[in-house]
Amino acid sequence: MFPKAGKLALVLALVISLAPGRAQAWITRDDFVPCVRSGTSAADSETRLHRVARGETLWGIARNLGIDVEVLMAMNGLDDNSLLLEGQLIKIPYRQSRLHRVKTGETVWKIARMYQADVNEILNANRITRPERLRAGTVLLIPGSKPYPVVAPTSRGFLTSALSWPLVGTITSKFGGRKSGFHHGVDIAAKKGTPIRAADAGEVIFAGWKPVYGQTVIIKHPGNKTTLYGHASKIKVKKGQKVRRGQVIAEVGSSGVSTGPHLHFEVRVDDEVKNPLLFLSR
Repeated sequence: MFPKAGKLALVLALVISLAPGRAQAWITRDDFVPCVRSGTSAADSETRLHRVARGETLWGIARNLGIDVEVLMAMNGLDDNSLLLEGQLIKIPYRQSRLHRVKTGETVWKIARMYQADVNEILNANRITRPERLRAGTVLLIPGSKPYPVVAPTSRGFLTSALSWPLVGTITSKFGGRKSGFHHGVDIAAKKGTPIRAADAGEVIFAGWKPVYGQTVIIKHPGNKTTLYGHASKIKVKKGQKVRRGQVIAEVGSSGVSTGPHLHFEVRVDDEVKNPLLFLSR
């Protein structure tokens, strides 16, 4: 009834219709990058996909694009405790338009005044038909026209934004809320005396005793970024000293308020505490 070629096509069509997931996995190449479907927000309609390369961080990608890292997190449903994995696909803006993450109490009219933009243009660009239902956390596109340049994943602009690990050990406490209160960094356990290294080049702006932190080193880096290393047993640098990336600056200890030998590591940008795991290279 059917030629051989026709029978083969019919069987293949039946297989795909009955098991679309398996068929897709069978015919999809490892480096296949899907298209971004048109959605109801600027974060969907004005984006392209970026495959995360080794060493990239959310902060580095956001800085390269000139946008707020919180906007990038909102576009991808990520938070301060999220980690980027090599090969992961994330959404990034396609056009060099301003992006705004809606805060509680903000309206489209208030946002338009902030950016000196036309309300109707914002509504049209984001396909908003019920502005009174605008929700906090929504990412809005403030219309623009210039596309972002496509940057190769191995660009130095990405890699230099990442911090190196100050210590190899076990993370015993992550950034964020916990029973005793908000934890402003990550704790990395290691044996007493283990070398602690500078996460990046910079200048030592504090080296000494701090309440709670004990023996502490703070280093200032380019981009208004600082890193803090707490609970050390011995400090090996002085205030005002220039240090290189990977240089030994202290040794692991249990000074200050501590239950055992470990490093308490913090990252701040413009004096605002950030999740260190967003900056540390993988």
